[in-house]
Amino acid sequence: MEAQVSDLVGWLPGKIVWKAGEPTVVWRQLDPGEIREPYFDETLRASLSDAEIEGKSYHTPIAMLREVAEAAATEPVAIPVPAGFLFHWSRSGARMVAQMLAADYSHLVLNEFQPIDALLRCQLWDARATPEWRQEQLRWLILATARAMPHRTRLFVRFENWQVLQLPIVQAAFPLVPWAFLYREPMEVLASHEHRCGSLFVPGELEPELFGWELRDIMRRPFAVHWARVLAAFGEAALAGLPAGHGYLLNHSELPEAAYEGLLKAFNVPRDPDLLAVMAKTARYHQRDPKTLSPDASLQKLRAELPDHAAAADAHVADVYHRLEAARNGEFGLPEHTGL
Repeated sequence: MEAQVSDLVGWLPGKIVWKAGEPTVVWRQLDPGEIREPYFDETLRASLSDAEIEGKSYHTPIAMLREVAEAAATEPVAIPVPAGFLFHWSRSGARMVAQMLAADYSHLVLNEFQPIDALLRCQLWDARATPEWRQEQLRWLILATARAMPHRTRLFVRFENWQVLQLPIVQAAFPLVPWAFLYREPMEVLASHEHRCGSLFVPGELEPELFGWELRDIMRRPFAVHWARVLAAFGEAALAGLPAGHGYLLNHSELPEAAYEGLLKAFNVPRDPDLLAVMAKTARYHQRDPKTLSPDASLQKLRAELPDHAAAADAHVADVYHRLEAARNGEFGLPEHTGL
């Protein structure tokens, strides 16, 4: 169905696809209380609006994002403002932190939002998608999404782990919005993937071009080496983004306390007692399988049981981890817990 800006009040961009070579936005209508699942795609699969049940939906050119975002700026109802972005390098607690933030009903949290994924990787199939174009479209996308949820006051985004590689695009789109990077002792992450490998860590699942790699080289690597090099790439991207400011580093070992303290401060969220209480309650229930998230073994035991993984961690990601830790602790000229 064709749509005007006025038709899209209460509708949000649920997906961006390429039709006949042109980027197209598929708009979704959600009840304000429906965004609760840990992953936004789960919300979309779980909900069908009356319009969709009747076979009606809106498909528009991507230019509609800007029209909707600009309309929101002139409308009398306030929309949630971007308050913080979460990046992570896998199995580091980002899912739990996002759910803690979402526990406050005034917060809108976009968890691994498909339209963002489409915009941050579309340069792989559309040569017109320059960094400047993607930066602009990302800004309109976030603001157009906020327009659909005017009852919320703050908007947060949990990006997919690989999307930290596109941090410069995000920073250019929202230069003043604070962001956090969650990470963890590399050996614990490798052990977790050995127990249950995340889909994006399967060699070749992510386009090697995103890393500047060749597919043939990826397929020759042992799994542990591939995982370690992926983590290193994510960590390097986060470190590269710190000098621009507004970055906050959070080690998994600090959770959940650091989410109540430093992270809320970095994201300019008042530490209201009611918010702290609901965040604490959520932290107890929204974690991954403990056997996957926290292998029940000491670091020394893990290294002894998985010597190939230990060697891969030492060779490919240990240095990045140590530099993240140094930056988190205020060394190398970076302010401690920069976020404001």
